[in-house]
Amino acid sequence: MSMSTILERRMFKAVPGGYVFQPPPPTAFHDTCSYLVNESQKADILAIYSTGSATRARFVMATAAALAVAIGMLLYSRDAPGLLIALMVVVVWLISMMLGFSLVWHLKLRELRPVLADLPQSDERLFSVRGRKLVFGTPSPVFIALYCAGFGFWLGLRFQQHPPFADATSTFLLFGLALCVFWATKALRTRDKPSKHDE
Repeated sequence: MSMSTILERRMFKAVPGGYVFQPPPPTAFHDTCSYLVNESQKADILAIYSTGSATRARFVMATAAALAVAIGMLLYSRDAPGLLIALMVVVVWLISMMLGFSLVWHLKLRELRPVLADLPQSDERLFSVRGRKLVFGTPSPVFIALYCAGFGFWLGLRFQQHPPFADATSTFLLFGLALCVFWATKALRTRDKPSKHDE
């Protein structure tokens, strides 16, 4: 199954008289409106998404890879620890990919404006906004425990010779452990909070 077919199935939902269409949000923190479209309008929308999408996707991936390699080479030339180099390469690649594809989706939304201008809107949502849940939500207790144990153990091994704030990797581990503790305390508050059924 091609990516365009997957995207088509994700953006459109058949309803009596046509389709519900919702453009993919540029990021997990943005929302887009849903519209009612007919078969002809669906074809126009798919044509906009297919035009130039593959070229833009390849450009985003190539740029992300180039930036990641450049950061890796820069850190290597400055004798940075291998773990830090690997971490920064992955982080830069991921951030570059997310920003690049967010820009691609944003440009597609701009191209769609003339087509969507006079279309009736729908209350149905095919894409949900997960940004707040992603940032402020709480992972499962099992993952919290594993994260806390991993960060704490790794930080303990490095603490004597590489204390936090004097070493980049130890500082990263400390912030990771602090975030896990925040998740754990939030999970406890959520569990101890009385539900509406208990009131």
